[in-house]
Amino acid sequence: MCLSRRDDMCITGKRHAFFVRYEVGIDERGVFCGVKIDLAANCGHSLDLSGSIVDRAMFHADNAYYLGDARITGYRCRTHTVSNTAFRGFGGPQGMVAIEQVIEHIASGPAGSAQAQLLWRARRQY
Repeated sequence: MCLSRRDDMCITGKRHAFFVRYEVGIDERGVFCGVKIDLAANCGHSLDLSGSIVDRAMFHADNAYYLGDARITGYRCRTHTVSNTAFRGFGGPQGMVAIEQVIEHIASGPAGSAQAQLLWRARRQY
């Protein structure tokens, strides 16, 4: 079977789309005190690798930031669309984009900046 490019693009899986909801607490310096992030992935109509992709999105949800107290929850949503599949990032980019959106939101307000988050993490010992 040899599909046309148009048909191939319509029926093959794509990168998982994510819906992100978050609540965040910051102190007067703009540093995270706590964060709650919900990651809901459009997994399509079948399971395939979606579990691993959502897990990896959760693992990468802190990116380069110290979150303080964090609760990150992943949801695997079955939808009526074509099953989605893994690409090079395997869920990592979706998790990182989520926290970057949170950072953008904080940085646009008067209370904080992304640089404060990075400096706070650099001072923290593991």
